[in-house]
Amino acid sequence: MSDEDETDKVSIEETDEVEVEEEDVQEEHAEQQEEQEEEAPEAQAEQEAQEAQEQEEAQHEEQQTEQQEEQQEEEEEEQEATEVAKDDSPAEEVEVPPPVPLAEILRDGDSVRLKGLQSDTSMNGRLGKFRRLENEQDGGRFLVDLGTRGIVRVREANLEKVEPTRRSERLAKVKRAPAKPAKRSEKTPKKPDRVKAKAAPKAPPRATPKVTAVKKGSNKAARAAKEKTSGAAAAEKTSGQLFVVGDYRIRSDPSLEVQDSSSKWRPCHIYENYKDHHIVIWYGGNEYEGLGGKPYRLTGISPEAIFKGQLGQLLDSDGERIPTRKRPMR
Repeated sequence: MSDEDETDKVSIEETDEVEVEEEDVQEEHAEQQEEQEEEAPEAQAEQEAQEAQEQEEAQHEEQQTEQQEEQQEEEEEEQEATEVAKDDSPAEEVEVPPPVPLAEILRDGDSVRLKGLQSDTSMNGRLGKFRRLENEQDGGRFLVDLGTRGIVRVREANLEKVEPTRRSERLAKVKRAPAKPAKRSEKTPKKPDRVKAKAAPKAPPRATPKVTAVKKGSNKAARAAKEKTSGAAAAEKTSGQLFVVGDYRIRSDPSLEVQDSSSKWRPCHIYENYKDHHIVIWYGGNEYEGLGGKPYRLTGISPEAIFKGQLGQLLDSDGERIPTRKRPMR
């Protein structure tokens, strides 16, 4: 074999070895690439988990920092408030005394005013004089004298005390100087003194008229005969009986009206005696009905109820019903 042939053989073998080595390198590179590709998702997941954990830790630290700052601010505010409270003098608490009940401050004759009445609003604002307080068994109402309107019975909530008008002390001490008589003019003749007229003698008392017999069912005629003895001639009929307010309590509403014998509706007040519970009708002034003779009665209502003319009945001495009503609103 020649040298050239051997050289060619050696070069061929070297070429084959180089090719084998290159293939090995490529295979190793491919394997490394495959391993890197397999490890890449795992490393990425680990990296993401680590980043999420770091983010959570950072948020937790921020929350703790915020809480600490808020707590510190609250402590500073409390400390400032405490220092201000120490510097300022303590304020004195004013105790408001409870309202005094009217029953303890009202005396007989004190001026009072009606208020808050729902049944008869026209009575609100009227002035009167306090008389007395009923017992709890009678309802515990306040009796107020309204003068010509009579005595009304109201609750404490519908009453207020009116302070009397005060006169100036200076004016109270000054006495009025007596008026000096005016000097008469010499030209004006002095008038003669008037002769005082003597008072006319009082008329003798009239005889009490007899009550004429009336047919049963004639209510108006019977009431007319009875009113002659109870109206203008009440003093003669009662034979010395007087209407004592302290012996009675009011049982009617201020708006009650009674129909008289002439079919005329008249305002009145109904009073009930504490002892025998007989009824007296007061029309005003010295005009009463039911003081003498057989007693008048109220039926159909409870003992403590106020008679308004609608529920219940007012019966005269003969047991006949007296027409009643509540005064209509105008």
